[in-house]
Parts: sequence; C-alpha cells; structure tokens
Amino acid sequence: MKYDQIIVGQGIAGTLLAYRLIMSGQNVTIIDNHYRSSSSMVAAGIVNPVTGRHYTKSWLIEKLIPEAESMYTKLGHDMGLPVIFKRNIIRTIHNAKGDNHWQDRLNESGYQHYISSNPDLGNWKDLMHTPYSFGEINGAMQLDLPGLLRAFRQKYSHVIIEEEFDYSQVRHFEGEVRYKGLTCRQLIFAEGYRVNWNPFFDFLPHQPVKGEALIIEMEGKPDVKILRDKMFITPFQAGSYWVGSGYDRNDLDLNVTTSERQRLEAFLHSVLKVPFYIRDHVAGIRPSVKDRKPLIGRHPKMSNIYLFNGFGTKGSSLVPYFTKEMVALLLDNIPVMNEVDIARWDIGKTNNRIDA
Repeated sequence: MKYDQIIVGQGIAGTLLAYRLIMSGQNVTIIDNHYRSSSSMVAAGIVNPVTGRHYTKSWLIEKLIPEAESMYTKLGHDMGLPVIFKRNIIRTIHNAKGDNHWQDRLNESGYQHYISSNPDLGNWKDLMHTPYSFGEINGAMQLDLPGLLRAFRQKYSHVIIEEEFDYSQVRHFEGEVRYKGLTCRQLIFAEGYRVNWNPFFDFLPHQPVKGEALIIEMEGKPDVKILRDKMFITPFQAGSYWVGSGYDRNDLDLNVTTSERQRLEAFLHSVLKVPFYIRDHVAGIRPSVKDRKPLIGRHPKMSNIYLFNGFGTKGSSLVPYFTKEMVALLLDNIPVMNEVDIARWDIGKTNNRIDA
C-alpha cells in the first residue's frame, strides 16, 4: 500500500498534522497504539496566554491563539461536536509582591489585551478561601482533547492502523520509506514521549515529564471560568473538574502515585472551602525538551524521515500553528523557524540526550 505520509502517533500532534495534510489532498495513514500512552487523553487542554510566577506572555501567543481558534473551530464543525470553549482564567495572587508584579504587567505594553484586575468571580467567591487578590487572564481557551481524539479516530478509522510501531521494520531508500507492507514518501514521528526510545532521533535532548491530575466533583458547581492557583482547577467532562498537574522527570511510568494524590488533595483543601469528591486519578507523560521548544524537522541523514514532537505542556496552543509550518516543509520544502528546527542541536554529538 502506498501513501504520501505515514504518521506515527495519534495524540494531539499526530491528529492535527494528519488532518491538515488530509485537507491538503494528501493520502495519509496513521500508526497508533490506541493512545494507551497519550498524555493528550488525560490533559485539560488549556490555552493560557499568560503563565508563570511573573505573569509572562506565552511565546508566540499573538500568532498561536488565532490559529488555534480557527483550527479547533473547524475541527469541531467537521467532527460534529464542540471542541473549543472560551474560558477566561481567574488568577489568584497570594501576597503584595505578586500583586505588584500583576500591576506592573497591566502597565506594560502588549499585556492590556490579556490581563485585567477585579475579575467577576461568579460563584467561585463562595467556594474558595479568599487569597490576597485576584487577576483575570483574558483570551484563554480550553479544548476537549479526549473528545476530539475519539471523534477523529471514529471519522477517520479507515486511515488508522492500530498497532505498536516497530522501528526495526523501517527501510529508508532514496525517495521513499518502507514499513512492513507499506510505502510512503515521508515518515513522520509524532509519538509523544515515546520518542525517547526512537532510534532515529536519539541524538536529541528529549526530557519527558510525568504529570498527575485528579478528576473531582464539588459542591456549588463554579462558573465556567478556570481557576489558576498553584495548580489549575478547570471544568472537565460530565460536570467534573480537572485538578493538576505536577512535573516529575524521574518516574516515567503511567501509574498514579499515592504521594501525588496526597499533594493534590492537600492543594484542594487549601483552596476550596466546600466538600469535593475524587472521581478519578490519572497520569500522563508529556514530550518535553531541554530548551522547552518543540522538535520539528527532517532527519539529518535520512531525508524522508521527520519529527513533529516535543510540545510539552503547551501542546494545545502550539500544535495548530506548527502544523502549518510542518506541512509547508513536507509539501513545499519551506524550512521551519530556527527556534523549533531540530537542526538547532549539534547532531555531531550524541550526548545531547537526557535519559530518564
């Protein structure tokens, strides 16, 4: 069977890249293990314009938000389900220093569109302990990533091969790649954290990170805005709320841990003054990178093998924009921006890799 592209992985990166290629008239197939290791299936899907303790605008956010809104809206329409939800973020501020940082940002050029003071808390104010002050992050969004991946898998089941990918079966030739009984012009790895064991890209500084989250129900049902304290509390599925998540670079299995559950519960008790019930405890491993920028580009020696990976905690916002860059590379040989090109790492050295 001959294809234009074979994509390995149907997380958010592989799904959106496949969709854009299919919309560009390409004959695509996806090889995926039914997302048994996909962090996209347990992610909250938050697009957050302003992050961190110093309330810094996310990298490229002015370009990322319009592209994300456009692509997720189209996907939702085509899949027949709501995918994108516009939800501002209530940001708790716990001391005068943090409040001063917030006020400084309010007066800084380029921030007025994204942050404001004195937010409308809705009934959040009745459900939580009151911090020093509040701010509001505007222009945020939340995606139903699990729903999107399931809907895509159902609609495009004819292009998905469900199996574990076997690297040893790849044969690279001039102008094509062969895998078992399949042939393609371009083989693209979008396999999430499992790239850490990909022999074609083991020279890159993969730094996978495990996160855990609780799925809870609570009394009072807060308004649709997301709450950002030390961690997120955000609406999730079927009236539940997603709470998380952590960063662990050492424990890279998919099992949840008692210690992290206790930490998340302690956080909830410190923020909420209403009872809550834990419905589920989930874990996922994100494909992060040493310099926190995606890894995109062509293999330095095998010209028909590519990588589209490393989107980390901001995959929901980054992937729609960079699918455009990736498709331009694949179809028109237009280089991706230097900041994400895998060529930014010294390919002559193998010690760039950070093993877990």
